[in-house]
Amino acid sequence: MKLAKNNKKNPKKETSPKKVEKSVRIEKKEDAEIKDVFMKFHQKFITCLRKEADNLNFTISQLDILKFIVDKKSPTMKDIASHLNITAPSATSMIENLYDKKMVNRENDPNDRRGVRISPAQTTLKLFASFKDIKAGVVDGLFLPLTAEDKKQLALILKKII
Repeated sequence: MKLAKNNKKNPKKETSPKKVEKSVRIEKKEDAEIKDVFMKFHQKFITCLRKEADNLNFTISQLDILKFIVDKKSPTMKDIASHLNITAPSATSMIENLYDKKMVNRENDPNDRRGVRISPAQTTLKLFASFKDIKAGVVDGLFLPLTAEDKKQLALILKKII
């Protein structure tokens, strides 16, 4: 049995420009909705973290600096300024505040007479050990309304993005 080359019952449908334009508008609307929901989630997460940081008497920026110092072990002031995208004098003033709170130590850089290295104080290391639990608690709180199936689906979606 031979198949006909041109099947008249199923000719190729050409999409009209109006249908394409409408489809693009729908996608843009869906993208805008996803962006809006994502931004609201991000804001809620930051608000929760900020509340926890306030409870610890720190700002989010200070916690970011401390995390950078803990991760890099003993960065220079220049490294910290570069990480924050600010000038070295601005970074110095921020570090001064953390030094006054006894959260960081300053040591002369053995490779540069003018340089100073910043290391985390023991209190900072203890703080970050507990802050991991606090952050996990914040995330758990945000996901409380989700069912186990919702969480699986969200994880799959986020893995595609990352």
